Amino acid sequence: MFIETVVSVKKKKKGFWYRLKAYRGKWIIHFII
Repeated sequence: MFIETVVSVKKKKKGFWYRLKAYRGKWIIHFII
């Protein structure tokens, strides 16, 4: 479900900046945990 949402958002929005935000968010989450 989450992956499907990400994929459809990537198709709709500009992939690069949205992907960059997603990666930064993942890094922050991994760093905290």
